[in-house]
Amino acid sequence: TLAELDALVDSVRGGAVSWTLDRRGQGRELGSGVEMTAYRIVQEAVTNVLKHARCGYARVVLDYGGSSLRLEVTNHATGPDRVFGRLPAVSPPRGGSGQGLIGLRERVALLGGTFTAHPVPNGFHLAAVLPCADHSDPG
Repeated sequence: TLAELDALVDSVRGGAVSWTLDRRGQGRELGSGVEMTAYRIVQEAVTNVLKHARCGYARVVLDYGGSSLRLEVTNHATGPDRVFGRLPAVSPPRGGSGQGLIGLRERVALLGGTFTAHPVPNGFHLAAVLPCADHSDPG
């Protein structure tokens, strides 16, 4: 669940990538399908950053809205490997099937959400919006 997200991010701290976890809005239980999908998205993104980024920083954002959870994971490479604002070409890691992002896109679609993943300068950005009703008691 998303309650375990802090432990996931903490488990990768201390390496060459500096991690930030930012929660916005009123956190709440979102239902098992949304919770599991959101956690899996962040888990896959963390794995991909560790595989592909040499050094830099990454940010995980969870934004709790009234009817949806928006999440983003963005990483940017920094340091001596950057040349004129761009990283030198890197061959893809061996053993990866490339199916992780496809599977995430399918999970998000089953929930009626949206999913995007694309390169950004010196990094990668992944975002999803998962619909979820606000079941909190108004008072």
